[in-house]
Amino acid sequence: MNRHPTVYVVDDDSAVRDALSMLLEQHGFQVAVFDSAEAFLEIAQTDSRGCAIVDLHMGGMDGLELQAEMARRGLALAVIVLTGHGDIPASVKAISGRAIASRRTTSRIASASVRSVLRNFNRAGVA
Repeated sequence: MNRHPTVYVVDDDSAVRDALSMLLEQHGFQVAVFDSAEAFLEIAQTDSRGCAIVDLHMGGMDGLELQAEMARRGLALAVIVLTGHGDIPASVKAISGRAIASRRTTSRIASASVRSVLRNFNRAGVA
């Protein structure tokens, strides 16, 4: 089992994946990137630690479907759902599934969000 938390970035937009990966690595995070929910689920393990930053709107399985599948599989990862489009019903659904819903943000806010999620999961003994 990998003891270091990893930030899993799941987004079908390569520019977003690359930017988030670079940003998070600059802030000291271990990062793994995936171009689809399905690609992420192929490697996800129940003992994975960290958080997943997932795009709400992707081809194939979307971010909310991924969040639900992660819960069904017992993946103990915090989830941050990103969207470039304001969608209140989807945000409510994400939050009710224990995710943080966020519009695309600045690097400082993104890094602080990941740190906060990991800190809260560490307190709960999950991450």
